[in-house]
Amino acid sequence: MRLLVVSSSKIFRRSVANALRGQKHLIEEASSGLGGLHIGGGRAFDMVLLDGDLHDITGLDFVAQFRATADADVPFLYFAAHGTYQDVLGAFDMGVDDYVLIPFDASMLQRKLEKQARNHRDRLRKRRFALPSVLSSGPAATQGASKPFVTIPDAAPLDEETIEQAKPRKYVRKDAFSV
Repeated sequence: MRLLVVSSSKIFRRSVANALRGQKHLIEEASSGLGGLHIGGGRAFDMVLLDGDLHDITGLDFVAQFRATADADVPFLYFAAHGTYQDVLGAFDMGVDDYVLIPFDASMLQRKLEKQARNHRDRLRKRRFALPSVLSSGPAATQGASKPFVTIPDAAPLDEETIEQAKPRKYVRKDAFSV
């Protein structure tokens, strides 16, 4: 995975890199929120690991600006040294995908990365195969039907001849039977 680690603390950035060593991740680091926005705006990342204690902007402001200017769908792991229940809820409301308290365990971090990567793939897969709104609306959707259906406007009713032509036919090779 391609990861962006954003923190004003070099110790935090090194701790994350050490925790993920040997996991075949490509890690890019930013030492400030504005630096992270600059790096994130020019490249695609699979996930952003954000220390909420930035010196130039707040962590939640970073999330909002990143989502507005860069990849809006990239998952965020938000790290904080402290946090109340309201802080955690506020972070989730701002678009953070997971909240991690510092200090963190390396195996826990790896599992959270795997979980967020799975969730992100599932969201992308669902979006790719989602029905357009035209197909998911109409009488079936409003009546609570389990499968949406499509009505074709101005379709002429089929006559008997058309139905007969559309039926599958069995063909017998002429040389199959010799007399």
